[in-house]
Parts: sequence; C-alpha cells; structure tokens
Amino acid sequence: MTGCYPDRISMTKNFKPNSKTGLNPDEDTIADVLKEQAYASAAFGKWHLGDLPKFMPLDLGFDEFYGFP
Repeated sequence: MTGCYPDRISMTKNFKPNSKTGLNPDEDTIADVLKEQAYASAAFGKWHLGDLPKFMPLDLGFDEFYGFP
C-alpha cells in the first residue's frame, strides 16, 4: 500500500487479530497520493495490516473498503 519495501516500514508479517500494531498511520499510502490528485480509491479483500481503527483502510486514505481485517 505504501510502495516501500516491507522491511523499511516493519511490515514483514501479517498481524494477529487484536494486535496493538499495524501499518504506521504516518506512512503515505497510494491512496493518499491519489487523493492529492483528486482520485477516489478503494481497497477490497483481506487487509492484514492491523485491525484497530487507526490501521484500517478508511483511516489510511482509502475512500471505500469492502473486506475484513
């Protein structure tokens, strides 16, 4: 979602349910970049980048999400 190597952003594995960690909300995602250019974005399917609200797609720049953490 960020375009970075997984090691650079400490995302080398899927997170377990109720994990306190996830994709750093300070990282820019492709959705953030697209939003700057007035595009809408969506994520579909398995997320596995954290299941707390601050790690979910709608809080990381995506306009729509259909799937599960």
